[in-house]
Amino acid sequence: MLAPRGNPSWEVARGSLAARAAALLRDAIHAGELRDPLPGEHELARRLEISRPSVGAALATLAAEGLIIVRQGCRSRLAPRARRRAPALPASACIVLPSSTDEMYQRQDHIRLELRARFASRGIKWNEVACPPLFGQRPEKHLPKLVASRQHTCWILRMAPEKTQRVFADAGLPTLNIGTCYPGIQLPSVDADFDAVGFHAASTILARGHTRIGLILPLERRAGDDACRLGFRRRIGQASPGTELTEIAAPEDPGRFRARLDPILRAPRRPTVLFTMRQPLTLVTLLHVLASGLQVPQEISLVSRDSHPLFEAAIPELTRYEGATSALANRIVRITANLLAGRHVAPRPSLVTPVFVPGGTLADLRR
Repeated sequence: MLAPRGNPSWEVARGSLAARAAALLRDAIHAGELRDPLPGEHELARRLEISRPSVGAALATLAAEGLIIVRQGCRSRLAPRARRRAPALPASACIVLPSSTDEMYQRQDHIRLELRARFASRGIKWNEVACPPLFGQRPEKHLPKLVASRQHTCWILRMAPEKTQRVFADAGLPTLNIGTCYPGIQLPSVDADFDAVGFHAASTILARGHTRIGLILPLERRAGDDACRLGFRRRIGQASPGTELTEIAAPEDPGRFRARLDPILRAPRRPTVLFTMRQPLTLVTLLHVLASGLQVPQEISLVSRDSHPLFEAAIPELTRYEGATSALANRIVRITANLLAGRHVAPRPSLVTPVFVPGGTLADLRR
């Protein structure tokens, strides 16, 4: 891997910048530090601290030597002979988390354990790294230090904000995003089809005769939340006149959320059903509705986009959607293995449709 900025051994001397850059890139390829495909010209220019034209000239030199293949509009690829010379390094998958107590551990542990087992069966080492600065305002400052000591690694992002997704995409590193990519982010991704979930949930609610509907959203939405909201609103927009949709933006603080929910539950024409996103919001909503004296589903219905073991144990069982864990894990492992092998993986989403669990918290108002 090209060393991070500031390493004296990677400073490009004055004189023939292109020739020096070509020598550095040639050595990195032979050492197996640069894998196929190569990072883009922007990223190489940033790492070497030279201009893009100088990088382009260096790449042209390596192409003339038969070391790489350059095509306009595409990232440069290693020539077959260069691939053969690259030493075989142990493959690893490294998931990057904002903290060691990230909600993936609290709520998605079954996915993590499934991935650990499946990667091990394929001889791919599994690593977990907590790096809070990568999820901050300047992730580009902290990425070189993280990747410098890890070679032949596929980076896996989970619940990453837009800036974090973008810095990995711009770096040209083998990266898979678990979740929905933000607009303009060119990364392969695996996620639940939240647009389809939103559309199906709205269709199911309308089919049960509900015309006053509440949609509870996180105040700070992720890309998957936006996709679910769009699918939900698209179906509601097709409903008959008179259908009312109330959106409730839920702050993270439970007390502030309950204060925002109270007037809606006390309104004369309150929603007859609430569709919630994310497990914590669903739990707070359910507990607050019950504390308000309302019966579920007799007086107000509840549908959750997400699942949790507590939802299965509730009486009545919560109406919800369950992620297809096995299908998600299969796709994550397959795409990661392809990235580690240097195969081309299109930067587009691979979507898995969650399963609808009817439960007993969605009343049928047609009766």
